[in-house]
Amino acid sequence: MTAAATPPAIDPGPRPDLRWIPVDATTIDRRYQRTLESRRSQSLIQAIAKNFRWASFQAVLATPTSSGKAWLVIDGQHRIEAAKLCKIAEVPAVVVEAVTLEEQAAAFVSANMGRVSVNTFALHHARVAAGDPAAVAANALCKASGVIIPRYPIPMTHLKPLETLALGAIVKLPSL
Repeated sequence: MTAAATPPAIDPGPRPDLRWIPVDATTIDRRYQRTLESRRSQSLIQAIAKNFRWASFQAVLATPTSSGKAWLVIDGQHRIEAAKLCKIAEVPAVVVEAVTLEEQAAAFVSANMGRVSVNTFALHHARVAAGDPAAVAANALCKASGVIIPRYPIPMTHLKPLETLALGAIVKLPSL
């Protein structure tokens, strides 16, 4: 076993503030932000609004405008729009002070590229724990028949007896 490498010294910049910001005083910079007009964006906004819960709402990343009277949303515009639909007046924000356009755009890229996607199998197990009826029913069916749904995609050559990757087919089975 090798020793962990010492991380390089970094300068993270000034510490951000955590604040509640008014959604009606937010804007985005079209020079680097994507549009909200696509069907996918509209669908995401509707889904966030339909299931709006503070426990699943992540703070947006924002910076004050040059006038100091509004907020530029660097990351979180879909959440802001969903909050507006739900008539939520304020949302939590990580506020970074006076960052340049280049820093804003780089933060946007980092926030949207530096993510690990949650796989279908991990989502299924989380849905079971959350009590989602379809996931609970699929899990009960598998459990009753001895079938195991892994927590991540396993190469076919490494599947153990009774493990399945057919989660998509299982959740579509009619209820018994």
